[in-house]
Amino acid sequence: MAVKPKELVELWDEVCRGNQRAYARMHRELYPRLLIRIKRFTMDEEIANSILQDIFIQLWLKKESIGRIDNVEGYFHMAMRYSCINHLKKSNTLKVKTEPIILMELQNLTENSIEFSITAREANILQKKTIDRALNKLSARQREIIQLRFYENLNCTEIVKVTGIQYQSVINTMYRALQTLRHLYPTPAKLRVE
Repeated sequence: MAVKPKELVELWDEVCRGNQRAYARMHRELYPRLLIRIKRFTMDEEIANSILQDIFIQLWLKKESIGRIDNVEGYFHMAMRYSCINHLKKSNTLKVKTEPIILMELQNLTENSIEFSITAREANILQKKTIDRALNKLSARQREIIQLRFYENLNCTEIVKVTGIQYQSVINTMYRALQTLRHLYPTPAKLRVE
């Protein structure tokens, strides 16, 4: 009998605390189901196993930074989707004509599923929390300039008018803020598993 979604959440919480038995159980439960899906896109069991093992390894290594997941299987499916797309993009074995068809099939399959919708929503929440944590590490001035530039889409000249700060100071502050953010969070999304 398959583990229920609530049990997977409890298992993941244990995994985040470093419980290797919980991780082994989650691996036993999810691996066969994920492997069936991933083999449909790779058309090669060895490659499918390799990609899936990499996903499990990366998620184990990043468990603390990922934190609580309310839809564990959906999260693994999203990671699998990114990994498959990355593999297909990097693969030299695909002919130019077939790659877009396979990518489109993968995209259609995942976009039409309920779990994709739930996972996408969860990913957006996780990404927002990550961005909020990163922005809170910046100074008030840096946050203000980043807010004006990237959330309100003002250019540097408009930011000067709004804030009264000199143009070069706006440029320097934005540069330092972006450098800090890149240093703190080098990957744009925690869901990416490569």
